[in-house]
Amino acid sequence: MKRRSIYLTLALTLALATPAAAQSPTTGTTSEAGSATNLSQKDSPILFHFAGYGDVTYIDTQGAAGSAGFVTLAPIFHLLAYDRILLETELELQVDDHGRKSSAVEYATASWLINDHFALVAGKFLSPVGYFFQNLHPSWINKMASKPAGFGHGGANPLSDVGLEVRGGADLGSGQQLNYAIYNSNGPQLGVEVEEMEMGSPGDAELALDLDSEGKTRNPDGKRVTGGRV
Repeated sequence: MKRRSIYLTLALTLALATPAAAQSPTTGTTSEAGSATNLSQKDSPILFHFAGYGDVTYIDTQGAAGSAGFVTLAPIFHLLAYDRILLETELELQVDDHGRKSSAVEYATASWLINDHFALVAGKFLSPVGYFFQNLHPSWINKMASKPAGFGHGGANPLSDVGLEVRGGADLGSGQQLNYAIYNSNGPQLGVEVEEMEMGSPGDAELALDLDSEGKTRNPDGKRVTGGRV
């Protein structure tokens, strides 16, 4: 089956009290206008930055009529206090192809920027495992019709985690850089859901295992996960 998705994406950014955007210790990337060092050039000890993106999808599946898909709006907020405390969150507001509305917190963290090479992060953060979620998953960056294998909902790679993270980087010289992220968080949850049978009669259902790989504040079994990336 051939499936093609077309994304119409709008990215925006607005900074209050500064023309620069903070460098995110959660995503490991720098916003359009600069880094946290630029923010310190202003007199205000507390700086606010608003950004975000939105997209509309059109899905064309072979053998079926094309249709409009999801409509997504993702506002992003940053608050930097005294060049040391960074609060950031991204919301996801979505309407699916049936008109159903949903909202979720993509991530929400508080970071202590200890120095240029070390940051302590607490809250719900995008999984540092692999490279995709923290750096490439927004639709204005990822232009593919789907996520890489294992990185979607129910995939082996966690989408996000709730816990503590230590991350940073260093310049090794000669154009070489080292980045690291180590975390301890609540583990993913394995559940059971009822699905309609693909090869059965209408109304027939079967039980299927469902791996909830999104970070949760609940941790029923009390076990935690430790991981990282260098």
